[in-house]
Amino acid sequence: MNSNKKAVLEGLLFVVGDDGLTLEQITDILELEMEDAKNIIKNLMEEYLEYQPVREYISIEMKGRS
Repeated sequence: MNSNKKAVLEGLLFVVGDDGLTLEQITDILELEMEDAKNIIKNLMEEYLEYQPVREYISIEMKGRS
């Protein structure tokens, strides 16, 4: 997997926020085949799910400092 394209996708998803991107937009922007785009999305989702408890802990800690 091209980690550069994964990083670009992650940045794009952050920028577009709740508006999101369609799979077609992702394949066009990143110049990827449909299956490659799906694999990158799957990988990002797995990474986020893996680190979700860490982010929740950080969020709780930050709220406690307010």
